Amino acid sequence: MKVSVFYNGEKHESFPPSATVKRILKWAIKAFNITPADAADMLLALKGNVNDELPLDAHIGSFTNHNECAVSLCLTAPVEVNG
Repeated sequence: MKVSVFYNGEKHESFPPSATVKRILKWAIKAFNITPADAADMLLALKGNVNDELPLDAHIGSFTNHNECAVSLCLTAPVEVNG
């Protein structure tokens, strides 16, 4: 299945539906050349719903539409509220 990740641009890679979110997160961090310090807080969310972090142990195939064999994700950091 095609996985697209957005973060200051877009990267694509093919993964089996059984690939975990953790595996894709590791790939995305490397693909975007994110430093280890910045990568420590990164997470993946479905594009268009960046407030819902995907569980690291979930299979990416569970987030696809049955009519499509693709998923679009956003690589982001958690929102921190200062107050």
